[in-house]
Amino acid sequence: MYLLYLFLFSILLYPLLRWLKGNGGGFLSRLDGWLSKSVVVYILALPILLLYLLPSDFPLMDENGGWPYLFYLVFTLWGFVIISDEALRDRIRQLRWVSLTVGLALVAGFSIIYNQIADPDIMSPAVILAGSMRTFGGWIAVLAFFGLAMQYLNMRTARLDYANEAVLPFYILHQTVILAVGYFVLQWGLPDVLEWAAVVVISFATIMVIYEYLVRRWNVMRFLFGMKPLPPRPAEGATQPQLVR
Repeated sequence: MYLLYLFLFSILLYPLLRWLKGNGGGFLSRLDGWLSKSVVVYILALPILLLYLLPSDFPLMDENGGWPYLFYLVFTLWGFVIISDEALRDRIRQLRWVSLTVGLALVAGFSIIYNQIADPDIMSPAVILAGSMRTFGGWIAVLAFFGLAMQYLNMRTARLDYANEAVLPFYILHQTVILAVGYFVLQWGLPDVLEWAAVVVISFATIMVIYEYLVRRWNVMRFLFGMKPLPPRPAEGATQPQLVR
């Protein structure tokens, strides 16, 4: 369902994104320039926080994955803003350890405060504080992951190329496989930690086997899982063209 909404959000945002890449390029450049100053990029969490003021019956406020769908619309737009400017990406990269420390601290603080709230459905200062910590902590943690990836995963290797291509198929397969594996593992009567470890290891191995042998090697399956087709193999006996000197 999430992929469907992401597709719909991309279509909905397309006119705006096209304008930002065209006639609105000056506005986008000024926005990126402002966001690339110090820690201003953290302010992008504020519109997300303000969305919490909307009533629960507002369109697209149903939750999926812990966040309302409307929030994912904003995340999609912010992703475009971030990727559009090299200076902004460089600032995020520079702040990677600050972002990781602050993000994890806020998320941990949210967990502690939220678990002490008697009724989180009733608005109170504690609920507002917990919600603010969750929103800013989550956004800053995302920026930390971006920064760390730009610093340490900015090279081309066969393993990274393989992993990058497997992202969408892995995502599509993971829930079905985890539920199926979990159904059987929970009947083994193992301690909780061993159950968790068994589900993780078996699910990961199962997903990778399905991806490698049933998806990655077949163009029909690659198409169904959103992957590019395999490059055509050179004809048998074909020779590489020689440069004429």
